[in-house]
Amino acid sequence: MMVTTHTSNGHVLDDLSALDDDQLVAAAVLPEPRRRLMHADELANLPPVSYLPGLEGELPENVLAALVGGSGAGKSFYALNNYALPIAQQHNVVYIAAEGVSGYAERTRAWCLHNKSTTGGLHFWTEPVNMLDPASVDQFINEIIPIAPKIVIADTLARCMVGGDENSAKDMGLFIAACDRVRIALSATVLIVHHTGKNGDYRGSSALKGAVDAMIELRNDDGVIEVSCAKMKDGAPFSPRRYELIPVLNTESCVLIPSDRLHRTKDDKLSNTQRKLLDFLAHSIFRDTGARSRDIEQAGIMQRSQVYTALSGLKDKGYLSQGAKGDPYYITDQGRSALEREYATSPKTNLVHPNAQVHKSNPSPKSVQQTLSPQVHVVHHPFRGVDSSGLDNNGQKGVK
Repeated sequence: MMVTTHTSNGHVLDDLSALDDDQLVAAAVLPEPRRRLMHADELANLPPVSYLPGLEGELPENVLAALVGGSGAGKSFYALNNYALPIAQQHNVVYIAAEGVSGYAERTRAWCLHNKSTTGGLHFWTEPVNMLDPASVDQFINEIIPIAPKIVIADTLARCMVGGDENSAKDMGLFIAACDRVRIALSATVLIVHHTGKNGDYRGSSALKGAVDAMIELRNDDGVIEVSCAKMKDGAPFSPRRYELIPVLNTESCVLIPSDRLHRTKDDKLSNTQRKLLDFLAHSIFRDTGARSRDIEQAGIMQRSQVYTALSGLKDKGYLSQGAKGDPYYITDQGRSALEREYATSPKTNLVHPNAQVHKSNPSPKSVQQTLSPQVHVVHHPFRGVDSSGLDNNGQKGVK
């Protein structure tokens, strides 16, 4: 086989088959060097900045980025809900859970239930990667390079900088160089999750902000998580976005929902019949087929005279959808969120749980209602580091 390759001494070999093993070692065959010198006129031929799928304007591809926020601001929730799991629906993702992996099982389950999806190509690295130790970085790269992840999330900087000083420009420079080495080896975005200090600014050397291509800040304002752009090197900063954590039924965790989808007014308050109807339609057997008005009437969950009033009110709120007149009714994402809020604010409720067990052989709406548990107790401790009161160990409301 005829090939052309460069050797360490600059010679060009056209036929490797002519060399024996000793000659191959002596020649120290290397791949053709990457071209680094480029004329200014050629810059126009470079591809434009591209973004990770679903994150246009927020997180570019193949860059070094940082996600910063205070303790309890929701950094890990945001990284998992808005980056790792959505990207994993199309690509492989590696999440370095350097602060512990145990809490992520329930978080991923909640996201999958709420989004009717799977974990896709999401992988967890279950211990810190010491970016200041070249051997640890080598091991990490060699193990994950076969799956070619689109993004690597290092959560957190402190746990992946063992033995280093965040305030030292030298140590931070070594950390950044190691992260960039991972980025280049994998052609992937590397996102560093980092804490802010008491003054609200990120901890440690300013070398971090100077080195990253994008920096995203999180602030938790009484349960509303504000996401803003602190730096976007090769693009315009995106507008601030706000999210809220909403508990997911039948789990002990939450998902992040944009606040504009959860804007509360007096009109958003559900009546008892509306709540019963939403709960009925949220059941798994109606997820794909929906239910017609006669099915709801036959279920006996409310008086017949109340059915159409409840259906009309829920359609006006955007909580139910229907095709043509007479077609089945379906619960919308907004409707599910409204129902989840009802569970979150009612420790005990007579609402029917959408994931309760039902007869699977030709269930009628009436049999569904009769076999569902009449009472559901909702447990409120979805966040690592936050107890059932919603307060962390310092008495502050928040999440990790």
